[in-house]
Formats: sequence, C-alpha cells, structure tokens
Amino acid sequence: LFICSSELGKFIEYFFNNIDSLLGSHLITSKAKGAALYENCCFAAGEVFDSKRENISLERVVAIVDSILEYIYHDVSSAGDLFEIASVDGHQENHAINTMIYSLTLGLELLPARRKDLLKLGVAGLLHDIGKSRIHPAILMKRDTLTDSEIRTIRKHSAWSAEILLNNNLSEDIVAAVKNHHERWDGKGYPEGIREFEIPLFARIISVADAFDSITSRNSYSDKRSTAEAMDSIVKEIGQFDPELIQVFRGMMVDGSSNFAKKFGTNKETSGLFFSCQQPA
Repeated sequence: LFICSSELGKFIEYFFNNIDSLLGSHLITSKAKGAALYENCCFAAGEVFDSKRENISLERVVAIVDSILEYIYHDVSSAGDLFEIASVDGHQENHAINTMIYSLTLGLELLPARRKDLLKLGVAGLLHDIGKSRIHPAILMKRDTLTDSEIRTIRKHSAWSAEILLNNNLSEDIVAAVKNHHERWDGKGYPEGIREFEIPLFARIISVADAFDSITSRNSYSDKRSTAEAMDSIVKEIGQFDPELIQVFRGMMVDGSSNFAKKFGTNKETSGLFFSCQQPA
C-alpha cells in the first residue's frame, strides 16, 4: 500500500474510524493487528508532534490511546505483542507511543476498572515530553557531555510540557502527571523536588515507563539494552522510582506475571474527561 504524504492525514483518520473492524476481524492475527495499530499510532503521533504551533489535536491523541486500550481489551495477552513490536529507534513519536503503552499496561495492573483513568494516564504518557519541542535539536541529539547550561535547559521540558497542556485546557491530573514525571522518590528530582507519595501516581507510573523505554531504545546518547538489563538498571537506581511500582513492572516485563485482565474496564465514555474544570474546552 502506497500513500502519498499529502494524504497521510486522511488515511490515519480512516484507520481510526475503522479500528473496530480491524480489531474484530478473525482473519487477521493479533500480532498483525498490533503491528498495523502501532505503525499508524506512530504516524498519528508524528502529526501531533510535527505541529509548529502548540495547539494539540486532542481528538487525535484520544484516538491513539483509545485504540491501544481497545486492542488490549480484545485480547488481554496482546500487550506482550505490543512489547515485541515496539520500535527501538528512539524517535520522538516512537518513544511517546512506547511510554504510553508501558504506562497503560502498568496502570492496568494498579488502577480500578475505570477506563477514564486509563485514558487520562495514556494521554499523559503520550504527551509527557511535548515540551521538548521548545529545545533546540542540537541539544537533544548531542552525543557529547552536556554543559551545565544545556542540562538546565533540558530539565525545563517537563514544566514546559505542563504549560503546553494547560494552554490546551487539559485537566489538572493530566498536567500534574506530565509536570512531575521527572520527580524522584527520594525528593532529588525536578522541577519541584517533591518526594514519595507527594508525586502523583500517574507521574510515578510514567517515570518508570519513560526510563524503561529510554534504556531499551537506541538514542543519541546510548545503545539499546535488553529487557533484563534495563530492569536491572532501574532496580539499581535506589531512590529514583516508587519501589512498589518497580516490583510490579518487573513482574510484568521479566517474570510474565499480570493481573490486568481482571481489572480492565470496558466503558467507552470519553467526553469531558480531559479538559480542565476551570477552563472551557
């Protein structure tokens, strides 16, 4: 199938409008469905991040998150297929989709069967690094040691991400998750240095997912490592992550244990979930 770049947006819209047909088909294997879904979610995320403006297409963002949830709902074992399919290229859209997938699967282990919470977590996971659009690519792609000034610039991205989401009227819990995903369990993170349960649950989940995907992906500053190597690295970072989340995530990724089949909610209501109560949509 060849799609002209100028028609890509229309194709992505067609894909998400017909996602139920794809996921409900008995003629396509679960892994093939996952591959098509992952590729088109990355295309869609690329559109979101390629915008030179900071106006987020929330409809497209929700379509991405909801389609991943629907895929897992149709076959709860399919999360493992997504882990295998996930790209290790380290591009912004791949990292965003991967972080969202890992966040959702960890969230499915921990959250009650309320789809709205999972959707919010997925939106936050997808958009957690959107503030990096304000940072020059030369800094983001630099292989040499960053200067103190460059480190300070990069550390502004979580606050900038939160600012962009606020400007798009997203709800406070989504904004808080994005703003605080680089806070540490021991209080040595940024931007505010909060600790332990002061850090919102969504932010603690995204922190683990973000780190895991960064370690297992090729990027400008390191080569990818295996799942086991990544988990060993994360476990050794005493004080960075919520220790209970690390144990649950390790059980999912290394030991293969999972409870989310029992916890997954099927209510597809999404309207009004994402916007701030203080600001009109």
